[in-house]
This record gives sequence, structure tokens and C-alpha cells, in this order.
Amino acid sequence: MILNPRTKDLTGQKRFFLTVESFAGYRKWKGWWNVVCDCGKRKIISTENFGVTKSCGCWRDQRIKETATKHGMAGTPIFCVWKTMRARCNNPRNGSYANYGSRGITVCDRWKSSFENFLADMGATYRNGLSLERVDNDGDYSPENCVWADSKTQGRNKRSNRYIDTPSGRMLLVEAAELSGIKRETLADRIEHGWPASRLFYPPKKVNFAAERHIETPDGRMRLHEAAKRSGIGVATLRRRSEAGWPASMMFERPENRKRTFSAEHI
Repeated sequence: MILNPRTKDLTGQKRFFLTVESFAGYRKWKGWWNVVCDCGKRKIISTENFGVTKSCGCWRDQRIKETATKHGMAGTPIFCVWKTMRARCNNPRNGSYANYGSRGITVCDRWKSSFENFLADMGATYRNGLSLERVDNDGDYSPENCVWADSKTQGRNKRSNRYIDTPSGRMLLVEAAELSGIKRETLADRIEHGWPASRLFYPPKKVNFAAERHIETPDGRMRLHEAAKRSGIGVATLRRRSEAGWPASMMFERPENRKRTFSAEHI
């Protein structure tokens, strides 16, 4: 094949793993060359790709193989932790990016592109089921700011957790619930309604209406249904009042939104 004088002769030149053996001809106004790879395979590439293409494809396959077998831990739980850590800080499409990357949380240079470094720093203390926890919630992922924590411990360190004042001092709401044996929802409701810290751990009043259906009324102690019949106030309303600790003198007061007037024959 005749080589155009304006086309530089590349015969004998080598780039990366490819060596030009001869000119292959022109196609679509481009010059093409017969090359041989160091592995022995031959292929044809264009002038513009010579020096860009590194090999016949064997180099890429080898790199993939080395990456997958370098540490032999691809797919393991701790490797997935490392991948998740990087994704939530670097990938805007990750579901957790808003809580990490967009807040300026980053992965330190030592861990950013090296799982081996991450494994060397954190692998000795890792156990299945643990999560990577940052000591400072506004700090980056780094050896100095990271520990392994179980789900319970990590849940307590979330930014969404709230501290409350209790008879035992200031603590997390979840800790107060565990200490007092009172549900978190109950404690949160008490705080919302202005309960003082000194009364926050008072045990909820338990009224077993299935076993004892009596309440205190202005007319003395009587059965719930009898009180409802005598007062003209619904059973559910009287039950709620009794549970809320209404005094007997107020038990038969009419609800403000009811205008019905009861005569003596209703009693």
C-alpha cells in the first residue's frame, strides 16, 4: 500500500504496548496501521488512535483483574461500607447525599481512593452488623473521627435526636424513655404540654375499666354506665375524664359544645 507523502510513517514506532509493523491503508480519509501487542495479538488502528490506545485490550483486562483481586474483599460487608461512605459524600445521585456531601462532609485523602488504607485503619475493630460512625457529626470521614457503632448507638447520635431535661438531669429522649420505662411518645407529649422536668417520670395513670367500671362522681362512686345514664354524658367522655384525673365535683359538667338541656326525668 502506497503511503501518502503527507502521512507520517509510523512503522517501527512503539506506544505503550503496541508496535507498528506496517501501513494498512486509507479508509474514510484516515490512515490505518497494522500493530502488534506485547502479548502477541495483532490489530489495526488509525493514526489518531496510535498513542491513545494502550494495548489490544489485554492491559485493560489485566487492570480489572488486579483491581478485583488486589485485596480479595470485593463484596464483603466492610468493603460495602467503604463504597457507601464514598458514594454518600461524592455522588449527588445518592439518596443520602443531601445529608453528607451537600453538607460539606468529605472522605479524607487517605481513604478516598484506597480501600486498603481504610481496611488497615478500621479493619481490626470491625464486626459484622456494625456501622461506621463519625464522632463529630459535622466532621469528615477520617481515622481520627470514625469508630464502629451498633445501630442503637448510632441512632442516638443522629442530628435529629433531642435532649430533654428530666429529674435525672439532661439526656436524650430515647435515653429518658429507657431509664423511666415510659414510651418516647408519652414523654414527648408531656414536654409539648409543658410538664415540668420534676414530674416528667411520673408513671402514667392506669385505669382498668374491664375489671373495675366505677368512677367517682358528684353523687358518689358508681358504675361508669350508670353515671353516663344519670348525667346524660357519654361513656367515652366520662372514661376520658376519669383517666385524665378530673375531680368528682366536675365529672358531670356538660361539654362546652353541647347545648342540650336535660330535664329531671332524664336523671
